[in-house]
Amino acid sequence: AAQRHDPSSVYSLTRSLLALRRRRAALSVGSWSPISTGDDCVVAYERRSAGEPSIVVAVRVGGAAGGVALGGGAGIVLVRSTSGTVGDAVDLGSVTLGADEAVVIERQ
Repeated sequence: AAQRHDPSSVYSLTRSLLALRRRRAALSVGSWSPISTGDDCVVAYERRSAGEPSIVVAVRVGGAAGGVALGGGAGIVLVRSTSGTVGDAVDLGSVTLGADEAVVIERQ
């Protein structure tokens, strides 16, 4: 029950991800392609659906925090597993991911 009011809880993160999936067709019916990051600790892919911007998803599954290349261009953070950065503009050429952090970005 305490997690319901904590914006940094797993409960809040899960609700944010589910809500985003309902709003964005690319996250449920669109195509996907892997993104090569050059970092063995980062899994990344891009989802696409006709008529909407593509979505980039990246997860650091261990290792130290650091920058990772997710292709070129700019994006807007839609969901992040850490709090405080939703809505921030990012350079997809170098996105900083903390240890065990995930991010969902709309490509601009």
